[in-house]
Amino acid sequence: MQNDMPVENAPDLMPLPDQKEESEMPPDMDDSLPPEASENRIRIKTQRSGKGENRKEKHRHPGLGTEGNDVLTNNKGGKVKLKGGAGDDKLIGGKGKDLLVGGEGNDVLFGHRGPNILEGGAGSDIFVLNRGRGHNVVKDFNALEGDKLVLPQKLSFENLTFRQVGNHTSIQQGNRKVGLLLGVQASSITADIFVKPPVLANLSPLTTPAPV
Repeated sequence: MQNDMPVENAPDLMPLPDQKEESEMPPDMDDSLPPEASENRIRIKTQRSGKGENRKEKHRHPGLGTEGNDVLTNNKGGKVKLKGGAGDDKLIGGKGKDLLVGGEGNDVLFGHRGPNILEGGAGSDIFVLNRGRGHNVVKDFNALEGDKLVLPQKLSFENLTFRQVGNHTSIQQGNRKVGLLLGVQASSITADIFVKPPVLANLSPLTTPAPV
């Protein structure tokens, strides 16, 4: 496959995910639900399709979705795990170090501020990136499954550099880190995997973070 974008071998450019650095993947993040994920920290809107009608339910829950199409939002900050489960879910992190897990279905994962870990699961997922200290780490990006990336505002594919860091790809604009794709070869990145910001249910068009 022809690829004319800059790809460099730069193992010292970005620490691997198991290294302790605040701007990288949080070293203490695991698959358990942290205590900070209390009921007043998560908003969930579940949309279920019934026979001939759509039923919407609003409730609070510590970060777990259902088999329906859920919208999970960390609206208070702090370290939180949001897990969508089955269905086409929208997961929106807060200002802390969040772990967003889409599960089955075609999900949208938006880490927002803070260094976050995004895991789409099965399906064609959309990962919304940011940059600066709070860039996101994407655990399971797979273009063959239809996964896509969304860039921050005023940032285009032509502005990016893709560097090979071990088995991972660092996405950067100059020295600014935009994202880290685990297990992805930089030479496989093409412009067609980047899309415009999606619309998140009734939350209006998604606004990605402006450049810092």
